[in-house]
Amino acid sequence: MHNLGCMLYHGDGVDQDRVLGNRLLEEAKSLIDEDLDRKLPKNVINLRRKG
Repeated sequence: MHNLGCMLYHGDGVDQDRVLGNRLLEEAKSLIDEDLDRKLPKNVINLRRKG
């Protein structure tokens, strides 16, 4: 995780920072979804996915 922080801080340019930020954001969202999937009953998860 330390390396990711350095990459964010020392990024070459705005585009690279934005791409890396988006990648981190997507990863965070998927981790949150996985965590919720483990904690919530299945019918609640299905409602969340529909919308």
